[in-house]
Amino acid sequence: MNSSLQVFRKKVVIPNKEDRERIAVELAENDGKYKRGKGSQKQAALLVMVESKEVEASEKYKHKPNKTVGYIKMKLLDNLTKQTTNEHVDQSIDRKSSATTDDANNYNDLKENLADHNAVVCKAKKEASKILPWVHIAFSK
Repeated sequence: MNSSLQVFRKKVVIPNKEDRERIAVELAENDGKYKRGKGSQKQAALLVMVESKEVEASEKYKHKPNKTVGYIKMKLLDNLTKQTTNEHVDQSIDRKSSATTDDANNYNDLKENLADHNAVVCKAKKEASKILPWVHIAFSK
């Protein structure tokens, strides 16, 4: 059975001292305002790779995901470029694997490196947690 690999980009707070000092200088230059969204000064790029397999949905436990988890790997990236993402994917994932990702531009070249790549646009948060359930569960822990 071929396992599906979920890859998702998530932003997390950077805790180290150098970054806090850099952010303080940038805030002073920008009248105390952070850049919002992708590329914010408060956030770092994190690549999450989750091995999962489809299972039958449980009638008894309807709230449980319809995928079981195997391995979870998280990598802190310097930036969110295609080159950086592809390097980490090449090192971490077998070429025979398939990937389900969000529709970020840095995942566009994954179809050349993997057997199958499915980019999904999630408009609602509930929908995202059904498509990439173990990525969201890993972030919440």
